[in-house]
Amino acid sequence: MMRQLSLALINNIPSQALVLYTDRSKSVSGRTGSGVYAKAEDGLVFRCRFRNPDSCSVFRSELLAIREALNFALHFENSEIYILTDSKSPIQYLKNWPEIREKTGQEVISKIATLSQKSRVCFQWIPSHVGVFGNEESDVLAKEGSALPSATSSELFMSEIYSIHKAKANSAWKNRRYVRLHCFITNTVKIIA
Repeated sequence: MMRQLSLALINNIPSQALVLYTDRSKSVSGRTGSGVYAKAEDGLVFRCRFRNPDSCSVFRSELLAIREALNFALHFENSEIYILTDSKSPIQYLKNWPEIREKTGQEVISKIATLSQKSRVCFQWIPSHVGVFGNEESDVLAKEGSALPSATSSELFMSEIYSIHKAKANSAWKNRRYVRLHCFITNTVKIIA
């Protein structure tokens, strides 16, 4: 049913519109990647995949994919541009554009403003993994991006840096707690024996 609803929505997009699908991926090891897929009216296919900095959030990875999709759209003269994503958080984030202070978000807003002078830019959420071809393609590209040997940049959000240090502190705290507990149990066993 979700696939049918998605396809109905996509089929209502004007045929002359440029439609771009974006996605992000995070591997078990924490490596993230982004992917963009588009097929222009003239048959031109655009496939882009890239690895993001280690510890990059999936939210930011999606935002980076959107930024790359908008970079691609800048090369076209379409009256309408549709960015289809299976992630709601970047769309909600971009709705609050006056509040955006970090660099990637400001770059996305700037590109939207530039494109808006000649085109109507629309963002649309679609469900993931329901067999929508463009979404499945961008998902594959994002996974391939996370497997690339090196990241395209090393920039991280302040919240991502905070999360890295918080995880390290939690890990150190758990390790110290484990060592103390282990010593307590070992000493207790020696006393009882």
